[in-house]
Amino acid sequence: MIISDKKNLEEVRLIESIESLPQSRIKFDLFEYQIEGSKLDNTKTQSLFCGDQLQASYYNNPSGCKNDRTVSIRAYTSFTVAGSFYTPNLISEAWGMKRNWLCNWSHYETKLQTRDSWINVYMRIESSLGDGIYFVYDFPDYNGANDEYEHILFQGNMYAAIERLGGPVPDIGLYRIHEEASSAGVGSSNWAIINCTWAPPLF
Repeated sequence: MIISDKKNLEEVRLIESIESLPQSRIKFDLFEYQIEGSKLDNTKTQSLFCGDQLQASYYNNPSGCKNDRTVSIRAYTSFTVAGSFYTPNLISEAWGMKRNWLCNWSHYETKLQTRDSWINVYMRIESSLGDGIYFVYDFPDYNGANDEYEHILFQGNMYAAIERLGGPVPDIGLYRIHEEASSAGVGSSNWAIINCTWAPPLF
C-alpha cells in the first residue's frame, strides 16, 4: 500500500513492484506485507493457518530517494530434521534499511522499537506428546537506547528434538501472530505491523 500526494498519482501508477522503487523519486510512504506458505518433503502440504513466515515493512520516503528509510519485522518457523526426529525452530527479528544517493538499499544501525508482539506456533506431528504441540510467546516491549543493525525477539529451538511415530508428514506454522516494529529512521509514530489473528486459540 502506497500513500502519497494526489499530484504524484500518475507516477505512483508506474510503480510495478518494490524493485522498481529506485527509479521513483516521488515522496511517499509505503506499507509492505508479505506471507509465504511452506511445502515440506515434496508432499505439497500447506503450512498451518498464517503460513510459516510473515514479514511487514514500513517505508518512509521523504526525499524521493536519498536518505529514505524502512523498518521491517518478520517471524519464521522451520524444522531441523535428523532421521525421524524434528526440532522446531523460530526466528523473529526487526531491522532497518536506508537508501544512499544512488537509491541503493542497505542495512544500517538505528534505534529500534517493538511493541505488542506475540506469537502462537502450532507443530503438527504424531509423537509421544500427542498429535500436535502448541507454543505461545509473549514478547516484552522493547525501546532500544543505542543504534543497532537488528533486534532479535527470538532465535533458536522452541523445543528439544521430537520423534515422529508415524502419520502425516509433520508441519509447523504461525498459528496466530501480532508484531509491531518502528525505528528512529522512520519515526516513532510509524510502525510495521504483522497481524494474523483470525484463528481461535487451540486451548
